[in-house]
Parts: sequence; structure tokens; C-alpha cells
Amino acid sequence: MRFNDYIGILDDTLPAVVCEDMIKWFELHKTGAKLEKNNSREFWGICRPSQAKDFENMEKALQYNLRKAWTIYLDKYTEAPKNWEHFDLNWKLHKVVPGQRGFNGWHYEHGPQTFALPRYLVWMIYLNDVEDGYTEFLYQDVAVQPRQGRCVIWPASWTHPHRGTINSTNKYIATGWWKYGPFKHSNTF
Repeated sequence: MRFNDYIGILDDTLPAVVCEDMIKWFELHKTGAKLEKNNSREFWGICRPSQAKDFENMEKALQYNLRKAWTIYLDKYTEAPKNWEHFDLNWKLHKVVPGQRGFNGWHYEHGPQTFALPRYLVWMIYLNDVEDGYTEFLYQDVAVQPRQGRCVIWPASWTHPHRGTINSTNKYIATGWWKYGPFKHSNTF
């Protein structure tokens, strides 16, 4: 894992076959996806795919491999909370279509909203290679290129505002959070 100002980047976190299966699953279930629009962004998102029976094996692979990346991250940043039970099951699959940015404005994941308040770490795994469509971090001057299986973990706070850049091909990501606990998983996000 490479580290830069609390941003951890680990390649090949999720096997290619699992990434490809998640993309296929998304495309099969996109009629249930939510088209999210805000300002000039538009993308498709499915929250909590782990609730679908036909997603069970992909969920297990995701959590198994993400836990390994999380452990490496916490070996570096030893003061971060270390309770896997804080993994939020309300994670999402996103598809960002060409010419869009996903979340294109600078934003961070921890905030005053009830659902965002307890977030302390963010994770994202790129499910396919994209030549553009980077994830940029404002204060760290870091831009992460989407590569299949690449995992990025970073603090959810105002110290790490980030955004997506415009992509020329479809970009698929899995993304979610770790939250301070104990808490009950809910259907809000």
C-alpha cells in the first residue's frame, strides 16, 4: 500500500473476476438503480447490493479483501479505530457515465447530517480501468487513477475534500465507510 497524507492506495485489492462480476450484476440490476442528479452531475447508484441473495459471494469477497486492505492501512495509522464491526453495510455500487464526474464538487464524507456524522474512514474500489475519471484530493494534491481492483482508503473528515474528474468511458466503483459504533445499520445513506 502506498500512503500520502493519510490516503492509502492498494492495487489488486479485489480480484478482476469479482470486479467484473460486480459490473455484470450492476448492469443486470440497473433498473433498480437510482439515477442521482445534483448540479451538473449524473450517475447511477445502487445502495446495499449486499442485501440481494445473488450478490452474497461478491459481498463475501469484497469484505474479505477489503478487510486485508483495512488492516494494512491501520498498521500504518495505528491510532485509527480498529473495530471491523464499524464497517457500514450501507455501501454503494456506482456507475458514472461518459462525460460526467460523479460527485464533481469538492466534498467530504463526514458531516452534520445524521447519516454522515459517525463516518470516520472512507473506502473506494475501482471496478474497471479508466484512463481519465481520476479521484482528486484538494489539500493533498493527489489524483488517483481508476485501475481495476485498486482500493483507496482515506479519512472522512473536512481534511480530505475530494471529487471525481470527467471520464470518457463508463466508470464503476464500489464505495462505503467505517462509522463510529456501536450503531444499528439502517437503510439511509
